[in-house]
Amino acid sequence: MTKKQTKHSAETPVAQMAHLMGEMTEAALAGQAVGLKLLAAELQVLSHLIPSSPTTGETADASSAKAQTPKKA
Repeated sequence: MTKKQTKHSAETPVAQMAHLMGEMTEAALAGQAVGLKLLAAELQVLSHLIPSSPTTGETADASSAKAQTPKKA
């Protein structure tokens, strides 16, 4: 059985290992990016489901000040 020639088979073992590590690094970074996008989507959904959370751009102090303001009858 003959070994299939690839463009990397002519490289030295060190160069092959460096290439493999580069591919592994790319895959790890892509996985982290996907994970962060998923986390951001989950947080966005939760922000719509939790009614007591302040709206975007509003601080917790501003929302608590609104809650403490007496309503006119």
